[in-house]
Amino acid sequence: MGSTRQFTSDEIRAYSSKIVDFSWSVSPGNIMNLFVNYPRKLIIIGGRPAMGKTALMISMIKRCPEYPSLIFSPGESAKQLTDKFHFISEDQPEFYICDSRKIDFDQISLILKYQQITSPVKIVFIDCLQLLPFPDTDLLNRLKQLAIEFEVPIVVFSQLNKRVNDCPLNSPALSSFPPRRLDVSVADEIYYLVRPDFYSITKNVDSDFLKVMAILQGVKGKYQGFSFVMEFDRKNREFMAFK
Repeated sequence: MGSTRQFTSDEIRAYSSKIVDFSWSVSPGNIMNLFVNYPRKLIIIGGRPAMGKTALMISMIKRCPEYPSLIFSPGESAKQLTDKFHFISEDQPEFYICDSRKIDFDQISLILKYQQITSPVKIVFIDCLQLLPFPDTDLLNRLKQLAIEFEVPIVVFSQLNKRVNDCPLNSPALSSFPPRRLDVSVADEIYYLVRPDFYSITKNVDSDFLKVMAILQGVKGKYQGFSFVMEFDRKNREFMAFK
């Protein structure tokens, strides 16, 4: 599990109230629409391991098959990633995967350029930032310029450092997004993905709603201070609309 710190009932109730007052219940498809309808942006989604960052990406793509996607996946092979989609209908999304483990920015730029000429996509995912072998301190700014040039949102998933475990109920500081040599503040939007059940903060709470909840908190950008609430199916590792 996550933090070893025990949260008091008062802390958890205060957190629950904040989520209720400053949140919207959404589906992964709503998130996808939000990103695609406002392109030319660099978006970072950060979270600790096991929060479901890859699962969120897959859920977004599955819920919106009308939006072709390009995925850079240096951590998993194309087959491993495709197997996680669990297709159950003929309405399959159109997506393209580059699973090279040693890809640099120039290659990303060339692949995206070729993609937009041959089979244009509506959104680009990079899963995840820490697996890219980039020494370039200006990487994120260059990705932002790439999003502007090709008029697509580029969504970069990022691990967060362990300090987040000390206070997972709060939005993390930008310094929590490693590696430190990269300036995450250049991103147009930054979000924090957290599942309260992972930190056992559902104890001694009258309501069970936190036990299945996944929260995407706005850290920077238009939705800073607000949260998008979804439900997480742990068995199938899928996100869905919160009921």
